Amino acid sequence: MGLLRNRRLSFFIERGEPLKSVIVLLLAFFASAASGSAPGRGVVNLTVAESHRLSTAGQEALPAKCDSAGNIYSRFGPGVGGLFQVSKFAPDGSQKSSYRYQSIPDLREAAFLEDFAIGEGGEVYELLSVWKNRTFLLAFKSDGEIGEKAEIEAGRSLNLSHIVALAGGRIFVSGSMAGDDLGRNAGKPLNAILDSNGNLIREVTLKDDARPNEAKTADSNGDANPAVHWGRTVGGDDGNIYVMRLGPQAVVYVVSPGGSLIRKLKIASPVAKAQAVELKESRGRLAIEFSVPDSKGVSDTRIRVADAYTGQSIADYAITPEMGEALACYRNDGTDRFTFLSSIDKWPAIVQASAP
Repeated sequence: MGLLRNRRLSFFIERGEPLKSVIVLLLAFFASAASGSAPGRGVVNLTVAESHRLSTAGQEALPAKCDSAGNIYSRFGPGVGGLFQVSKFAPDGSQKSSYRYQSIPDLREAAFLEDFAIGEGGEVYELLSVWKNRTFLLAFKSDGEIGEKAEIEAGRSLNLSHIVALAGGRIFVSGSMAGDDLGRNAGKPLNAILDSNGNLIREVTLKDDARPNEAKTADSNGDANPAVHWGRTVGGDDGNIYVMRLGPQAVVYVVSPGGSLIRKLKIASPVAKAQAVELKESRGRLAIEFSVPDSKGVSDTRIRVADAYTGQSIADYAITPEMGEALACYRNDGTDRFTFLSSIDKWPAIVQASAP
């Protein structure tokens, strides 16, 4: 079972070559790379605590997320034609719920699941793109029952890639503009807070956000700003929003639930020529996954844990092949604990690991 990161299904990642096939293509969009790990601090090997095969066969696809009870949510499905749904699995691998937009006739054939978010009450919000740069917000109850559907109206064509559920039914989205017929504003970053009906409440400006020309050109999917599209946006335990852009160092914007920029962090990679590809937050710590293409079978993937207030590096962790290199969840309870999407005998699995 491969692991999928690309929203247009063109980059399947086999378990023996996770992340690297994708990142080697993305590196062409960046002219420089940062290097250097925290001085005087060694790399620690994570220890596998337990692993469980999923109760359902299928194709896992990132991003993956966890709720406060430790349940794992992932894009999941046959991996054919973009027919992914969000599936919820217990820590032991048993499937608990599915959130299927395909049951809605006008979305079944044309929509693609870009991202999803988990609300305070366990509800799930799906960010769905359709033809002509239209984007829909679909809400589900915690048991998988479909709730409200709304088209996101921002007065322009958008390529939205990331979503975070906020208190009171509000939503934070991040992506870029599709541009007009002449290509003007194509790739310009757009971050916004929406109400539950998809209406714009406030646009959020991030100082020195990734510009389209930093990406040199659109990627193979036509995304004019891969730094935005391939980044990550997550909700923190503190209620803030953490927006990371893909690049040779992790550039993380911390945004308040009201849309104010609190701080901007720059966290160097612990591995030369790596890209920041995944972000999680727990109790004042950030877990950032860095990966770099290399020789087949050789892994330079690292997770750097950093202070969410200062950006100071706390620890660097190496990932073993059995963990799969697909970071799904991170929890800091005094010990750094990680959940990975992996496979056992070519069957999708969940692997729990922790600092020794």
